[in-house]
Amino acid sequence: AEGVGDDTQVSLTGYITPDLYLRYGVGVFTPVNKLTLRYQLNRRFYIEASSALDRAIDMFYNWRF
Repeated sequence: AEGVGDDTQVSLTGYITPDLYLRYGVGVFTPVNKLTLRYQLNRRFYIEASSALDRAIDMFYNWRF
């Protein structure tokens, strides 16, 4: 489970391939389902698409020192 209050969801997650990650969440208190796909392009850069009440595609760059 993740989230707080009315935004709490129970999620099922896993890797389809080593670079493709899938998360499916079902709302506990609200009837909202959320599907998220994350594709790792390289070690630091990935693209994430999510669909629930809103749809979004985000690009992330991760750096650590």
